[in-house]
Amino acid sequence: MARITFAKFTAHDVFVSDSGVAIERRPPRADVLRRPVLEVPVLWWSNGQLWDCANLYISHRIDSVVGDELDLVTVKREADHLRAFAVFLEERGLRWHAFGAEKDQKPTYAFRGHLLRKRREKKLAPSTATARMGAVIRFYRWVLSQGLITQGVAPFEQREHLIHVTDQVGFSRSMTVASTNLSISNRQRGRGVRLEGGLKPVSLEMRNAIMALAREVATPEFALQLALGFLTGARLQTILDLKVQTLRLALPAETPEARYLSVGPGATPPVDTKFGITGRIIIPTAFLNELLEYATSELRMSRVSKASPEQKDLLFLNRFGRPYEPVRADRSRSINKDMARLRNSANLQGIDLSGFYFHCTRSTFATLVATVGLSRRDIPPIAVIGRIKELLLHRSETDSQRYIDYVHESNAQIAIEQEFSDWLFTKRPTQTQ
Repeated sequence: MARITFAKFTAHDVFVSDSGVAIERRPPRADVLRRPVLEVPVLWWSNGQLWDCANLYISHRIDSVVGDELDLVTVKREADHLRAFAVFLEERGLRWHAFGAEKDQKPTYAFRGHLLRKRREKKLAPSTATARMGAVIRFYRWVLSQGLITQGVAPFEQREHLIHVTDQVGFSRSMTVASTNLSISNRQRGRGVRLEGGLKPVSLEMRNAIMALAREVATPEFALQLALGFLTGARLQTILDLKVQTLRLALPAETPEARYLSVGPGATPPVDTKFGITGRIIIPTAFLNELLEYATSELRMSRVSKASPEQKDLLFLNRFGRPYEPVRADRSRSINKDMARLRNSANLQGIDLSGFYFHCTRSTFATLVATVGLSRRDIPPIAVIGRIKELLLHRSETDSQRYIDYVHESNAQIAIEQEFSDWLFTKRPTQTQ
């Protein structure tokens, strides 16, 4: 199966002159990544051969990155979409650069049909299908622009649309927008509020059943990671970057039943968050104590003994003493494998987790917060939105508002444990962020 590895990368410039070819290391610039790129995705075929053109494309994408590390996350996500394309090609015995006369002989058209089937069977989120096809289209556009495949090959049909745009002053102008007949629109079937990632929350009863099953059949690390998602709403990238010192420096909350963990690049120690937002997440005190017990357990210390000095404080290390590495901003292959094993175990016990993913833990937490807040007549909805924004580390109130809309629209009747309501909303927020 096609795979991705990661390699260290330093940008170089090539100069050709009469005296020969010179390669010089490119000096860092203010408009490029603020720190060296340490993990550049490299794509391999299952036979051990490099996918040269795809890797050249990824190198081009990284070379054009401006801004901050978030752009590198986008490039890694694009590489993972291309890996999925490579897996599909190998399963069908197709070659990425071989195009037959008929559409079903063209790898791009066949892949589009495959994505649409997966989406129709609800095995792939609509947003993922759209993003995956878009990544393949961008790759072939670059390949064509570089002349890396035979002239006359048509991976797709190019379309141009004329649109009219009116600016704030009232001037109208026309512009041409290019598209292809391969694009997949991200239209959601049916009505309903779309939450983060397009994933739905589970009921409190199902949440408790999942956590209990994970403690029974999964590794201790995965069971704790899953519980962290459910009980704090933290993203996977934050959970996998938690430090033991983060737990020890937990701040008091409005009630003894809860504490706050400081996360983000501005926290001490820093903990990875999406968009580099610094803030705090809430955690039940009892569960925090359980994590602190795990931090000094024989199991974790055996992993710490294998870790490098700069990684020994990470709460979660794999059996080789290395960090759990998310391939994307909020996905990890090792976690995906653990999740697959959990689904299989659940299926044997008659529990259907076919539509459950790790990110559902976050939407479950946020929906529960919204439900609890809306049930309190002494808290106005605007304060509930502010509370969700604070605890979920949202950039704006728009994402937070979706959870309010979801609860209103679905009339969710989620059972609320009294202690959860007490420690989460004991003190009315005095400021909406």
